[in-house]
Amino acid sequence: MERQSRTLPVDEDHNTHDATTKKQKMTDMPKSISFEDWYPQRTRSKVLDIRLHPTRTSFAVHIPPHELPNRLFELPPRQVPLFLWVDDESTNSLDVLSLLQGPARKQKPWIIEGIIHGDLDQKACSAPEILPRLWDPDSMVESVLLPLLKETSASLEVWDLGAGVGRDVVFLAETLRDRTIVAIDQRYLKQSQPFLEFCQRRQVSQWTRCRAVRLDPISEFRNILQESWDKVGCFYAVRFWNKALFRCILDAAPLIQNGTIVAISHFGKATPDSDWPHIHPNSKQVLERYELRDMVEGTAWKIRCDRVVTDSDHGRTLIQFVAQLHKTE
Repeated sequence: MERQSRTLPVDEDHNTHDATTKKQKMTDMPKSISFEDWYPQRTRSKVLDIRLHPTRTSFAVHIPPHELPNRLFELPPRQVPLFLWVDDESTNSLDVLSLLQGPARKQKPWIIEGIIHGDLDQKACSAPEILPRLWDPDSMVESVLLPLLKETSASLEVWDLGAGVGRDVVFLAETLRDRTIVAIDQRYLKQSQPFLEFCQRRQVSQWTRCRAVRLDPISEFRNILQESWDKVGCFYAVRFWNKALFRCILDAAPLIQNGTIVAISHFGKATPDSDWPHIHPNSKQVLERYELRDMVEGTAWKIRCDRVVTDSDHGRTLIQFVAQLHKTE
């Protein structure tokens, strides 16, 4: 996914007047709290560390202020409260607040619960096996797909179709740590660097790859599927739907490995007779309630999950569907 490069000022000449002006533009300044007071009551708080000299911890995610405009995808949903951890009350924090809560975010700002000041002590220093994160993977990937993958061969690749920035790819890679998770997206034809840098920051580059493949039309995907049928154990897509692509995978059942998983988590109608009341995506781009079930009915694909959930952003319904290939001799 391409974004225009934007840079926040870090060490420019910000005088008191500049800082005061920015402060006046903020409707409500978040409360300030010392690290010493915050740490004992931290529970499961999301913490964005924007300090200039961070220390690796098990609870905070460091994103330098000048990188934040291009890394907003690493933040939690906007209704999830977030703490900012700063060195002091510098203009840096005001810049970040302006980005997250300023006029550009008037309709849907991030919620800043407070600003943490000060440094950690040794009790807070730890190097977790999995780095802390502010975002969550798709619930189907975490609660349905992950347990199934743990039962399958680690020698087979997992393909994320329409992977985008790759949050679910990263989640699976850092959780499983025993197989290759492949991000497939036609957007990588123009720019794959954000995905590669994301994997590097999360320290999962050794378990991840990206492939620039045109997914519409599906001719290019069909060709790579024919070349890779014995290497892939799972195809999944999150908020990406291409009916012809899904049909191509289902029809490849005679070739691909027995036990292969197909999983879709995409916007869909909650019931067969319900309307789609949301502007985005439009009704032509959402699934009918039993559309996926009808496509696998009577085939060698056995349904492992078919449920409706609500997304955490706008209350839209998603259909989460998982099927596994069960070929009989």
